[in-house]
Amino acid sequence: MQTAGIGDKMSNHENGITTGEFVSVILRHFREVEGFSRDAAGENCGAEEHSGNAAGENYGAENHGGNTAGNFPGEDIWRRGMEKGWLEERERLEAEKPIERRTAAKIVHEFLRRECGEADEADWGAAGRLKDLYYCRTCVNHVAQVYAKGIMTGLSEDVFGMREGLQAEEAVEIAERLTDKKRRRLSLDAGNDGALSRSLSLEQALALAGKDSGAILVDVRSREAYAKEHLDGAVNIPFSVILEDPDAVAADRAAPLLLYCDGGYQSEIAANRLAEAGYLQAYSFATEKEQC
Repeated sequence: MQTAGIGDKMSNHENGITTGEFVSVILRHFREVEGFSRDAAGENCGAEEHSGNAAGENYGAENHGGNTAGNFPGEDIWRRGMEKGWLEERERLEAEKPIERRTAAKIVHEFLRRECGEADEADWGAAGRLKDLYYCRTCVNHVAQVYAKGIMTGLSEDVFGMREGLQAEEAVEIAERLTDKKRRRLSLDAGNDGALSRSLSLEQALALAGKDSGAILVDVRSREAYAKEHLDGAVNIPFSVILEDPDAVAADRAAPLLLYCDGGYQSEIAANRLAEAGYLQAYSFATEKEQC
């Protein structure tokens, strides 16, 4: 895989590369990679599916009003990225500003899900060591996933560096790890060592709820999802609310708290947040096989 020189083409910013440059690194990398295909085992994200307009045939400044950096992807890329969901309008508006690591994590995570079809990791416990994991409630999922997958590492052993800039060299490394799982930093001690709460099966959770009258069943999904259907006796406290204010769940920190969502991923993160806040019995479980 030939990536030499990509970082050299990017402009020099005191606080790191820009959002537009980061997107360019990812897309240019996919275009230059040879021999990668999405095989039956899902080892790699296929480069051939990202050629032409799909991968961004026009990377040049001519598609961005004459931007002189020459690294800015064309407007067709931003349009596709927003349609597919791995780019947002705010990122387009801030394309020429230095990118923060939390934004890079979001782009990478969504790119993996929506362009590569790579499923989220059910076991993201390694990310539990990051002291700033809950700094941004909308970034938790993205950071936890790219960290657990070994695509992005922290600035130190226990700090991700949410609002820190991203340097060109790291951007190239991220693009390589995103493409090839064999290059990922799997030495992150994948496992539940960092988890603070306990995961239960649906049957175990319902049994505990029926056995302990003080148990609180919490649906962490959106209010819209809760309104459509929910488990009997469950109260709705959305995921984002718990991350921002864990004290809103219950006054009694010894009460059994049974948090659920469709696939158990958000409920596990929310339960860990509660355990971190001092709740002694925070549990999570899934009501469906697919992740929420």
